Amino acid sequence: MHVLPSLSAEGSQILALEMLRLHDRSRFDVSLALVADGRGPLNVEAARLEIPIFRLHWRQEYLQQKGVLGYAPLTAKMFQICRQWKPDAVLIYGMNFDIFIGLGARLAGVRNTTTRVGNAPVVSGSLGRLKVAALLRIGRIVNGPLVACSQQTKEYMRREYGLSGNDIVAVQNGVNVAEIGRRARQQRTIGNRSGTTLGMVASLELSKDHATLLQAFALVRQKHPTVRLWLIGGGSLESDLRRQASAFGIADVVEFLGVRRDIPELLAEIDLFVFSVTPHEGFGIVLIEALAAGVPIVSSDVPAAREVLAEGEYGVLVPARDASALADAIVALIDDPRKRERLHKAGVEYVRRFDSTFMTREYENVLFRFRRKSGHGAGSGEA
Repeated sequence: MHVLPSLSAEGSQILALEMLRLHDRSRFDVSLALVADGRGPLNVEAARLEIPIFRLHWRQEYLQQKGVLGYAPLTAKMFQICRQWKPDAVLIYGMNFDIFIGLGARLAGVRNTTTRVGNAPVVSGSLGRLKVAALLRIGRIVNGPLVACSQQTKEYMRREYGLSGNDIVAVQNGVNVAEIGRRARQQRTIGNRSGTTLGMVASLELSKDHATLLQAFALVRQKHPTVRLWLIGGGSLESDLRRQASAFGIADVVEFLGVRRDIPELLAEIDLFVFSVTPHEGFGIVLIEALAAGVPIVSSDVPAAREVLAEGEYGVLVPARDASALADAIVALIDDPRKRERLHKAGVEYVRRFDSTFMTREYENVLFRFRRKSGHGAGSGEA
């Protein structure tokens, strides 16, 4: 059973639906539980999976009304669902409520409960770190080890919060590499591209760094006045970013495309993928999507990007939050079509290691670790 906060079109949700699609139905009965009510952009895709979908009917207002006791309905509802459905393993996405969901599952007899970590929690001050560390330790008593989306997230969590090697493992994110490549190639055969287009796919939130990208793009326009920029994704910072684009005099060539589900087709229309993020980025699954679509990449030099791009072998890395360096790298790649072609060919070959099939099998191994240790096989069960 996979437990998601909602079906909003975000990285964790997309990844979960991909794993639910790839689980071997001859070995596993799969199901999905949703914490929040309401419909999201991925409801149709979830319905196509033809699996049981449970709703925990929890609301954020419960915390405002009852404090930490507002999480109690999550425990009670999860207990009820797990008693009825009897899953062998539960994978929880997000650490905001994993203790309470895991507690309900464990009380109902579920042996294996695990929490996936995307972006690591970032807090300031020693008191804040102690609080997070304490919650993480309680979480490991209730649930099994955390599953970090990257090696760098795993190492950050161990370093900042004192987790041991048994408390956290890493399983790199994956995508349907072949499908993304196929859709991108098909789009290129029918597209009507003109001019040079830069693009970034990311939520418009503080964990990213669109502000530096906009500043860099204004510098790029001084040397390449016909270039345009697509920002794909939604978020709370859209109004602020629109104002910044206006202040830089580039509002007419920066397009905010919102949340989209045709990412491979959009990537096919992009000449250069730019990933401007903060050092707290967890993995950067869109880097894998760009590689699969054959788009050359310029990225902030942060641990997540270094991990995906093999220390810059499969993309250009520039110092984070340095608009001038980012602009120079973008201009250099625009002016060097041979290098863009080399990055394209190398990336398409390299990205195969990030296929979602491998990721799914790794998660299955983690979810059923106790079953193997106790002498039972992982050949049947409910995930």
